[in-house]
Amino acid sequence: MPNGTPPEEWGDLELPLLAIDPVLVEFAEAHRLELVRNYHSSPNRMLSRHETDGVVIQLSISPVVIPRPTITYGVFIMAWRDTQDGRYSAAREFARFSNLPKDKSDCLELLESAWTAATQLRNERWNYHYFPDARHR
Repeated sequence: MPNGTPPEEWGDLELPLLAIDPVLVEFAEAHRLELVRNYHSSPNRMLSRHETDGVVIQLSISPVVIPRPTITYGVFIMAWRDTQDGRYSAAREFARFSNLPKDKSDCLELLESAWTAATQLRNERWNYHYFPDARHR
């Protein structure tokens, strides 16, 4: 049961993500982003870029609520910078869907909007997270 996802539910949770993978690959290549699938052994997709100033911008898509038989997916955006004494970050839920967009243009429009919002997080107030050691890096 990786990260709380029972094996019998894995396929149902990842199937919508697999359907949008080609669009995610296209978007990642166009924007020079890293695409990670199933981070921490959980069904999700993450797009991220490490900026030259040390800021990491990230967009993730993952199941957030699983009241059977409905599966809900959230699109989350985050920006952070790690320092010697901790992490500074800004994050929020960008959107929530009971069905991820299946149409390529709708999916690309969602990704463009979410990525634009993610890049603008650097202009928002950041939270500080103290880490007593370097294990978070």
